[in-house]
Amino acid sequence: MTKKFIIILCLATSMLVVGFTTAGEEPQSGLDVGIQVHGHWKLEVFEADGTPVSVHEFDNAFDSNANVALSRLLSRYFVVKNWSVLLDGSTLRPCLQAGSPASCVLMEPGTGSGLSNEFDNLTLSTPGGLQLSGTATAAATTNITSVTTTLSFCNNTVPPGANCTPYHSGTVFTGTTLTPPGVAVLPGQLVQVTVTINFS
Repeated sequence: MTKKFIIILCLATSMLVVGFTTAGEEPQSGLDVGIQVHGHWKLEVFEADGTPVSVHEFDNAFDSNANVALSRLLSRYFVVKNWSVLLDGSTLRPCLQAGSPASCVLMEPGTGSGLSNEFDNLTLSTPGGLQLSGTATAAATTNITSVTTTLSFCNNTVPPGANCTPYHSGTVFTGTTLTPPGVAVLPGQLVQVTVTINFS
């Protein structure tokens, strides 16, 4: 067996062991592959009698401010208290609180404070991802221009799903600013919100 043949055989064996890439490709290692959080939103606007007005779908991404909260959740330092969804406007906010413009806040039943801009009908399900669904009633003629999902946490001494006081509230999980003009609403119109969060 010649020296040249031995060198070729070694190279061929190395390619079988480590594999090879075509031009323009780079091999991925475990350190190069990250976990991404995707949020898909669907806002449907209806008249009070159920007549459809408009449908809007868009995507958003994981908010960097939630990094610390998520790591504490995964390490059991926190447990989830509840989810909420916020709908807001840049010039005029779509709901009212004590007669003043405010964001519309969709909350899980029993987790709100009874404020007039809170809607305690937010439900959670897991059809191929985490899905949040609920409905808010607009109180102003305006455009919804930003949306967020938020998490509230209890300390790990509290059982998951239980109420707790005090708690860590308002951590933004996903969110986005809508392409202008946003979603137009009128007083009394219903905004059906569906948010699907996936990991990849």
